[in-house]
Order: sequence, then structure tokens, then C-alpha cells
Amino acid sequence: LAQEAAKHAVLQRELEAMHVAAQVAATEKEATQRELAAVRSDLERSRADVDQAGADAAAGRAALAEAVRSDQAVRDEPCDSCLSGVSPEVPSDRVSPRVTKPGQLISYDVYSLGIKHVHGQQTKVIGIHDHYSGLNWVKLLKREDSDCILEALREFAPYVHAHHGRTFVLSIPGEALLREGRRALIYDIALLRSLGVRIVLVHGARPQIEARLQAEQCHCEVVDGLRVTSTAAMTSVAAAVGAVRMELEALLSTGVASSPMGGARIEVTGGNWVVARPVGIRQGVDFQHTGEVRRINVSPIQAALDRGAIALLSPAGYSPTGEAFNLLAEEVALKAAVALRADKLVYLHPEPSAATPNQWSLATAREQLAHTPDDALFRAAVEAAEAGVPRVHVVSAQSDGALLTELYTRDGIGRMIAADGYDAARPARIDDVGGILQLIEPLERRGVLVPRSREQLELDIHRFLVMTRDNMVIGCCALMPYPEERMGEIACIVVHPDYQREGRADMLLRQAEERARSEGLERVMALTTHTPHWFVEHGFTQAEVSSLPVQKQALYNLQRNSKVFVKTL
Repeated sequence: LAQEAAKHAVLQRELEAMHVAAQVAATEKEATQRELAAVRSDLERSRADVDQAGADAAAGRAALAEAVRSDQAVRDEPCDSCLSGVSPEVPSDRVSPRVTKPGQLISYDVYSLGIKHVHGQQTKVIGIHDHYSGLNWVKLLKREDSDCILEALREFAPYVHAHHGRTFVLSIPGEALLREGRRALIYDIALLRSLGVRIVLVHGARPQIEARLQAEQCHCEVVDGLRVTSTAAMTSVAAAVGAVRMELEALLSTGVASSPMGGARIEVTGGNWVVARPVGIRQGVDFQHTGEVRRINVSPIQAALDRGAIALLSPAGYSPTGEAFNLLAEEVALKAAVALRADKLVYLHPEPSAATPNQWSLATAREQLAHTPDDALFRAAVEAAEAGVPRVHVVSAQSDGALLTELYTRDGIGRMIAADGYDAARPARIDDVGGILQLIEPLERRGVLVPRSREQLELDIHRFLVMTRDNMVIGCCALMPYPEERMGEIACIVVHPDYQREGRADMLLRQAEERARSEGLERVMALTTHTPHWFVEHGFTQAEVSSLPVQKQALYNLQRNSKVFVKTL
């Protein structure tokens, strides 16, 4: 009986467990049914949205076709015949989904209206319908436009690799933060950070400080370009600098999906990283709270950069005695770049861009500064290069995209000083062979140069000098010695077409002659079929083939009939 009772108890517990499991299954079934109903509802809403989008597309197409038909569409071409031959009744393919213009609540639908030839160019005609305003317009998209975009991306790509992980110090003047285009400038800085650049951002506040002082009727004397900052004025300086800093942090915190900074999530950090001291009394004037940089606390800035933050520095510094000082933003940027051993220092200035970009060696920059001694910003750039910053750029903050153009294109848009000589010639290395071949190949095809194989060039690479710009070979020259005759051949002087008529060939020739002297050679010679006058202008005289070294005479090509020129060193 006891055994039967025990079995009965076990069966009873199993029955209860099965009953609980059935209840759980029923609950899960109900939950699954509710989820299925929700999915069905979402699917129906999605279908409704798709139907509505189709209706909107059809309405947009119809409105656009009517606008084109009635000649009410805005055109980006001045000629009245730019749409002739394009039928709006051709079924229009929707090129893209509805697009929201960054920063504005305007939605567009874009449609393809066909292909036609405009001014001899194959052109894609697209129509745009604005759902918000109801406006319609037509845009002509030339194939060369897309080609330009591709070329720009290809030119841009090597600089992405070159700049990734590098430290750049950017100096923004206060004037740039008063312009309407300041958001675009901040977006470009954010893009630099997204591309892997370690950014130290130094901001100015000169016009903001002046406006604050005028509003508070606080007069400050300016002596030799330095503001005398009294205790009362220092309160206004602190308020203006703080307001500018807060605005910068707000702009760099933008994360709206429709903006260029969508999803960037940039961290901006700062601290008491600038240690300052008072300017003191100069020429009998007490500058009071106007200071100069004593040192930069490097460790906390490096820590911020290591974790991916933008380090933000203001034109203010602090002394060990607890005083605050008004500083020049240009000096803060210079000292930070030197202390951090930055790869680049970029000074943005409020004036329009120069007509043409310039790339100078430090020696040339010093000569230019002698002609413009009052250019304080350029003087700071030269001082930074002299202090060891490899590249110092001076770029206009007024031109949209100037910062990216300067840093991610070969020739840039501003002024650049290279502490190590930007275009200086150097001995060629084995990894320059590909660049030299690419440079001389067009001249070999035209018969200007004697063809050289890659194997021969690799054997003679130690005889070449090259001139490079951002690792691209833009010029080359070779010196082939004949020691027994104490003579050397100047050969293969080539400069890239984009960089000609700027003295680079002269520089290559001078350095080849200097190498010849260092090797104990007394004369140099050159053979040419296309540039005899150039060699005459550089001190060569025409000679006979018999004046060539014996080994060179044996290789002389009578069919080319090259002219021989000789110069005594």
C-alpha cells in the first residue's frame, strides 16, 4: 500500500507539471498570435506607405511633366533650347528616393527625363519635384561632372592614408565664427576627425572680445598689436572666450542625421593645458592681464587625442599663482604644434583666398617675409617652420571647402611652408622607379627621350635625382659618370607638365652639377634633340661627337642625330 501510495504521488506531481506546461504553452501561443497580428498590421501600413509613395511619385512626375510642358520649370542653363528634343512624356525612371536637404525641411523627388546632347556634350536631363513648395525644376547633369567627382576621389584617396593618425593643429580666427558659413567649416573639421586625423583646435575671439568691450564701454589700449588687458577688461575677455568656446562645442556636437555630421558623435574636451605668464611692462606700458605662453601641458592633450577626442584650446592661459591671462590664439597654436610635434599647423585667416596657391621652402618663406614684415600671421607661420613643424599652412576661412582642398589635394589652395624643403631634389630610391617611369613614358613615346626599361632604370637608380610632391615624382635627372675622362652625362631631365616653368629643371641641373663636382668630375655633357637652346642658356656649348667619352661614342645613335653640348664645371 505504501508503494502504491508513493507511485500515486509521483503520478500526481507529473500531472500537475503537465498542466502547468499546458498553461505556459497557451500563454506563449497567445503572445505569438498578438505578435503575428502586429506584424500583419505593420505590413499593411508598409504597403499603404508604398502605395502613397507611388502616388506621390506619380503626382510629382505629372507635376514635373506639366511644368516642363508649360515652360514653368526653373532651368540651370541659360539657353532656351536646352530641353528641346527631350520629351517629358517618356516614362520617367525614379532615380532616387525622397531626399531631405541638409538642415532644411524640404523633400525632393528626382526623375530621369532622358539623354540628349547639349553643346556637344552627352547630357543626362533630370527633373526635380519639391513636395514642400510644389516647385519643379530641371537640371542638366553632364557626364564630365561625374568624371570630375571620380577624379577628385582618386586624388583625395592617397591623402586619406597619408593623414590618418597624424596630428594637426588648426587655428580658427574669431572672424570665421561670425560668418554664415561657419557651420560648413566646422563640418569640414569634423570630417577630418572622421578620416582619422588627430585634431587640436585653437580658436580666436578677437572680434567677440571687441564687441563685448564696446557693449560694456570698457576701453583698452592696443600697443604693438597687443591689447592691454585690465582687470575689468579681463571679465569681458573671459565672457567672450567662454561664449565662443560654447558655440564651438555645440557645433561639434551636431548629430542630426540629415547633416554632414550625422552619426559622428565627436568628443570635444579641454582643460587648463596652457600655462601662461604675464607680458609685463614693455616700453613703460604695463600689459596687466595680457600674457604669453610659458608651456603646453602635453600629456593630457595626447591622452585626449589617443581616445579620439578633439582637443579644444582657447586664447587664455593660467599661471601657477592662479591668475588668468589673455593670449594670442596664433601663439597658442604655434606653441601647441611645437610641443606636440604636430605634423601640420594650419592657420585659417579671415581674408579671401590668394589668386594662386604657393608652396615655399623655409628659405623662400623668409625672403617673402622680408617683403611683408607687418604680416603677423605669416610671421607666425615662418616661426613655426623654424621651430620644426614640418608643414605650416595659411588658408582662407572665407572660401567654402578651402581647408579640405588645401589638405587633400596636391597643389592646395593656400600658402604652405615646408620646413624640410617641399620640392627639394633628393637621391632616388628603388621605390621611385615606378614614378620615374610614369613621368618619362610620354616623352619616350614622342621620341624626345631614349626608351629605358624598368630593369635598366633599377640598375641606374642610384644615379638619379628626383623631386617629389606628396610622394609623387614630379621631376627627375640623372648623372652618368665617366671617371676616366673626368666627365659626366646629364641625362633624362624631366619635369611634370603641371609643374613646369617654375625653375624646377634649373634646380635639378644645379644639383646634378654639384654631385658631379663632389665626384671629382671636371666637365658635364648632354645629348638632346629638342632642347638645345635650354642647355645653351645654362652655360653649355655645342661640341662634336668626337668630344664624347669613348664609351659614349660607341653608343651614339646616328639615326637620332642628337646634338652634343659640353660644360666645364
